[in-house]
Amino acid sequence: MAESMTITGLIHMAVFRGDPWYQALLMDLMLRVFAAPFLINFVCIPMLAGVLQNTWSILPFCWITLINMAGAEVFTNLHAFCTIVTNHAGSDMWTFNDTCKADTAEFYVRAILGSTAYHAGNDLVDYYHGYLNYQAEHHTFPSLTPLHYQRLHPQFKQVCGKHGVPYVQEPVWVRTKKTADVMVGVASHRRMAGHAVDQPELWACKKTKAE
Repeated sequence: MAESMTITGLIHMAVFRGDPWYQALLMDLMLRVFAAPFLINFVCIPMLAGVLQNTWSILPFCWITLINMAGAEVFTNLHAFCTIVTNHAGSDMWTFNDTCKADTAEFYVRAILGSTAYHAGNDLVDYYHGYLNYQAEHHTFPSLTPLHYQRLHPQFKQVCGKHGVPYVQEPVWVRTKKTADVMVGVASHRRMAGHAVDQPELWACKKTKAE
């Protein structure tokens, strides 16, 4: 059942297993969610561009605009994949079998052990990462603003180092490769049963002195 709640699982249940309930749900999703953006971006706008450019020859300009729209969509989705999907993926990221309460030591440790950061620290770098390069800070203090994450970042890393909590920070293309390795089965996430605070021998790194 959990599989069927994802888009891939929904398509699998509807198309490959022929389940009528999932077929109706998939059709509703296609018509009510996907249809309007698709028609606007890839039909109406290209046709309008063709009309505005040349009333008597719509087709050439329609295709040029369509290619530009599709190219922008591909680029946007690649950027989104690299900056979003990779936040918690990789062979050095922990996943947890058991639940924990919010605002506890366990909650904060898990927020760091299951998150990765990218290059960070200035407005330009942060903007092109969509301010998603402060994942440990974000999951530890979810109510803060991106600007506060930028200011908190150096102190946060120092506290992690002081207590031996590994703060993973690598370039986004490195994290993308590690994510792809998990997706194709070359690597897998680390999995922990029980509470992390009770098992520091599994994850703790060498402590560093705060500057």
